[in-house]
Amino acid sequence: MLKFIILFIINEIFCVANYQILKKKIEAPQYSLIRNLNYISIFLFFSVFAQAEDIKKINPLALEDRYLEYISSYNGINLEATRSLKNKLGVYIQETNAKNILGDVKEQSVFKIDENGDISEIEYKLTKSVLGIKKEEILTYDQSLGVANYRAKKKKRQIFKQDAHLNNLTSQIKLQSDLINKTDVLSYAVIRKGKVKLLNYTILGEEFLETELGSIRTLKIQRTRQKSDRETFLWFAPHWNYLLVKLEQKEKGGENYTMLLREGSLNHTNLMK
Repeated sequence: MLKFIILFIINEIFCVANYQILKKKIEAPQYSLIRNLNYISIFLFFSVFAQAEDIKKINPLALEDRYLEYISSYNGINLEATRSLKNKLGVYIQETNAKNILGDVKEQSVFKIDENGDISEIEYKLTKSVLGIKKEEILTYDQSLGVANYRAKKKKRQIFKQDAHLNNLTSQIKLQSDLINKTDVLSYAVIRKGKVKLLNYTILGEEFLETELGSIRTLKIQRTRQKSDRETFLWFAPHWNYLLVKLEQKEKGGENYTMLLREGSLNHTNLMK
């Protein structure tokens, strides 16, 4: 933003200088300096534009295959939790799963990377099965029409891509990519339960976590919400391309959910401290 402001100011000065030299109120050496500054401002503009285009692209490091196992609990009840991403001939399959003897929750997202380097979703599915009762939510994407079609038991909705296209899983890939790219603003329009929700995150700083893999240096961030007592904190490991190491969520009324990395692999190599 600062570079755009500087560009605007220098360009305005250059325009005034052109006018003044025509009226012979400014000397040639001064005009030459202003002209050079204008050339620099034009270079800065295209440099910033190129950087902005790169930020839109998903960093390839955020697309590496991974399989992660977590120690997890919900209100003191232990869960088995996993996260994975696989690339099958250019089609990415991303999954999360949490289960215990009472039931399981599974998410799956299928997507590609388009010619602009952005995520192009194909399908997202959320399946919950608790005590034999099954619920399902499905998002199917029609990229030619630029819409996502949401379907649940008694609900159908259509969301335009210009409003949102990321789902609960692909938004995690986008967040990871932005952390790798050191993007300043971490804000995402995400489709959840057929509605568009804005997810905002704030970086809190570095923190060391004790895990079964040893002491891990992490970057701690917080999901920021307005008018909500829910708190969500996430810890990512920079040296593992910002894989999620820990998640902690505190609900109103004392409910809480935690995940802590136990073991896993990245790009077919076991994670090491």
